[in-house]
Amino acid sequence: VGGAHATHVPWELVDEIEGIDHVVVFEGEKAMCAIVDGDTARLREYSINAQRLLANVGLEHPDRYADRILLGEAQSIHDLERLRPLRIAPYIDMRYYKYADPEIGLVSTESVETARGCPYGCTFCSSANSGLGLRSVESVLDELQWIDRRFRRCGERGFVVFLDDTLTFSRQ
Repeated sequence: VGGAHATHVPWELVDEIEGIDHVVVFEGEKAMCAIVDGDTARLREYSINAQRLLANVGLEHPDRYADRILLGEAQSIHDLERLRPLRIAPYIDMRYYKYADPEIGLVSTESVETARGCPYGCTFCSSANSGLGLRSVESVLDELQWIDRRFRRCGERGFVVFLDDTLTFSRQ
C-alpha cells in the first residue's frame, strides 16, 4: 500500500488493516520492484530507513514496524525519463481510462509527470522536502507528441492530466 495517507501515517495502515504486507512511504516504484523480486537486502535497507524516519518523528517503538513499513527510494532523473514507456501495451492499456467531459461525454485520458517532489517544507504536503527531479523539456515534448499521435490514430479527442506536485516550479 502506498500514497499520501501511507506517507503521512503508515503505522495506522499497519495497525488497523489486516492483510497488508508492506506500507511504502514516499515514492514506491523501487520498493515495489524489491517486493516483487524478493530482494531481501533492499527490503531490509528500506525497512531500516523507515524505522529511522519513524523514530525521528517521535513514534514510540518504531522497531515493531520492521519489515512492514518501507521508506521508498526516490527516482533519479534517469528513472523519470524512462517511466513513460511503461504505459505502452502490454503494461497498461490506457484505452480504458476515460475522463467525463460535461459537454462532450467520455474522452480518452493520459497523464504526464514532468517532475517529482518538492523542495519546500509545507506541513500539509506529502511531497514536502522530498527534493525535486525535473525531466528534460525534450522528453516531455516527445511524450506529448506521442500522446497526440495516439489520440489521432484512434480518432479520439483526448484529455491530458499533469500529475506534478510543482508543475509551475521551473519556467524553463
